Formats: sequence, C-alpha cells, structure tokens
Amino acid sequence: MNFGFVASLLVIIVAVLSVFIEIPIVSNYAFWFAVGAYIILAGTAFD
Repeated sequence: MNFGFVASLLVIIVAVLSVFIEIPIVSNYAFWFAVGAYIILAGTAFD
C-alpha cells in the first residue's frame, strides 16, 4: 500500500466517526474532510 491510500483511508475513517462522535473542527466539516480524502485517493491512484 502506498502513503496516499493509507492517508485517504485514515481521513475518511475520521470523517465518518466525526458524524457520530464530536471531534473538534472535523465534526463541523465532516463532508469536506470526506471530499478531501477522495481527492487524495484520486490524486494517488495514478502512481
């Protein structure tokens, strides 16, 4: 596994958890964290 895949996986897990558990900053922007994780994943898919 490459670093980009692992980073995007961790970000999406934190974004989903922040919907159910209050995580400062992340809970307010959970959707945008998920979008960022997808962008990271898409950006590293061509390696």
